Amino acid sequence: MLRNWFRQGTPWIWLNAGAVALSLLLVGGLLAFILLQSIGVFWPGDMSGHIGTKLLQYLANWWQFLSGSSSDGGIFPAILGTVLMVLLMSVLVTPLGVLAAVYLHEYAKEGPLLRVIRVAVHNLAGVPSIVFGVFGLGFFVYFLGGSIDSLFYRDSLPTPTFGAPGLLWVSLTLALLTLPVVIVATEQGLAGIPKNLRLGCFALGATKAEVIWKIVLPQASPAMVTALMLAIARAAGEVAPLVFVGVVKSAPSLPLSSEFPYLQLQQKITSLSMHIYDAGLQSPNAQLAEPLVFASALVLITLIFILNLMAYRLRKRLNSRYRQRAVEE
Repeated sequence: MLRNWFRQGTPWIWLNAGAVALSLLLVGGLLAFILLQSIGVFWPGDMSGHIGTKLLQYLANWWQFLSGSSSDGGIFPAILGTVLMVLLMSVLVTPLGVLAAVYLHEYAKEGPLLRVIRVAVHNLAGVPSIVFGVFGLGFFVYFLGGSIDSLFYRDSLPTPTFGAPGLLWVSLTLALLTLPVVIVATEQGLAGIPKNLRLGCFALGATKAEVIWKIVLPQASPAMVTALMLAIARAAGEVAPLVFVGVVKSAPSLPLSSEFPYLQLQQKITSLSMHIYDAGLQSPNAQLAEPLVFASALVLITLIFILNLMAYRLRKRLNSRYRQRAVEE
């Protein structure tokens, strides 16, 4: 009986279920702890009056915290900086990662060289993030930025324009940091498409480029969105590599402009992760800053959740669209 029990895989089912339950318990406990620590930060405990008045004051305090400038104790510049660097990173890393995955899976010939490249991509995901920051400082800021200044901003030298840390280099460094995640997840999505689907298209006279562009990539788009979700989650929480390339604890101004392209890509920014690090570890009064650290962490988690929810809705919409197209055809 015990042998049959093992043959049926029952111990592994319970082991997997226990691992999932433990993971959910740890994540849920962490989120609950942050929520409990931050939910009452702005509650006016010493304020006398009706509960409705206290609630309005509580919401007003939260709004002031979310919309205020850094000098007023707010985190709006950090929220805006996080959103801008993540969105710009997504625009940069998605096409590059998808093209690399398509080449590795659809065009590259199987052999030792391809296996070495795949191992290198997987290992690149395990490189310490601070190494990417040092590379970004040397290559993006000093080499690319210095070259741009010498070609297009020669009149403003020796004061650097793009040859100094800024939003563009932050986004490029994050794109390089998350590139292995996008490549691996997209390639796994391409591998999940049946080979018979490609062969059927070839039999109908379609070229390889047409099959990839019109059949394979649309079918693999949910995997691409999943890769983007993973990239967003990692990029939004990074601190160490971004200190080298343009993230500071207090940005002098917002990286926005009233003129096209409406973004000052050379402007330094601040981020929620940097704000949490600075308030939690660099504050002269850590005990006083601790509640604000938890409140900022809650905002960061909420922001990542919103961005991932948008990506999830996009993936769901793409799934339903291609499922409906398959039924019609």
